[in-house]
Amino acid sequence: AAGNGNSNENVSAPNEYEILTESSELENGKNYICDVPTGLILTLPEGVDTVAMYDLALSHEVAYVAGSFFYPGGKEGKNTMRLNFSFIDTARMETGIKILADVIKKTAEK
Repeated sequence: AAGNGNSNENVSAPNEYEILTESSELENGKNYICDVPTGLILTLPEGVDTVAMYDLALSHEVAYVAGSFFYPGGKEGKNTMRLNFSFIDTARMETGIKILADVIKKTAEK
């Protein structure tokens, strides 16, 4: 979902977010924390492999989770990534986005 990360508007019915956060099995365990998502999924141009791009991004101190890890078998989502913004200040986030944009551009040009 776009915006501040506090929206679950893209979750399909029945509302999976509510099912997960209101599950009695999870609640009864008292060992789980279900927070509103604090990240987003970014889709890049076809042909950009976010797994292959990861080492370059990390060498510039920017990390993400490749989208293919969210798919069974990892064959889909190769051009997607999950960005997390829960534990970073705004200035570092803006710097990281600029670095990541440069890494994506370099990778897409190959």
